[in-house]
Amino acid sequence: MRNKELNEGITITDIDGKEYGKSVETGKLALMQTVSSRMIIPFVVMFGPALVLAFMKLWGLTPRNKLAGVFLEVFLCAGALTVSLPCAIAALP
Repeated sequence: MRNKELNEGITITDIDGKEYGKSVETGKLALMQTVSSRMIIPFVVMFGPALVLAFMKLWGLTPRNKLAGVFLEVFLCAGALTVSLPCAIAALP
C-alpha cells in the first residue's frame, strides 16, 4: 500500500516548507512508525478489556446481573479506546 514511500522515499522539508530532497531511509522510518502506532491501538482494545474481565472473574468481582455485565464490558472497551489512542500517539517521537 505504501510502496511509493518505501521505494522512492519521502520529501524532506523544514518548518517553512523549503524542500531539501527525498530520502528512502526517512520513508522507511515513517512507514515503521505508522505500522507500530496502528498495532498499538487494536492490541490494547482487543486484549485490555479481556484481561481485566479475566482477572475480575478470577477474583470474583464480576457482576451477577447480565445488564451490569454488559455495561461493564462497554465501559472497559470505551476506556481501552480512550487510553490506546494517546498511547499510540505518544509511542512516536
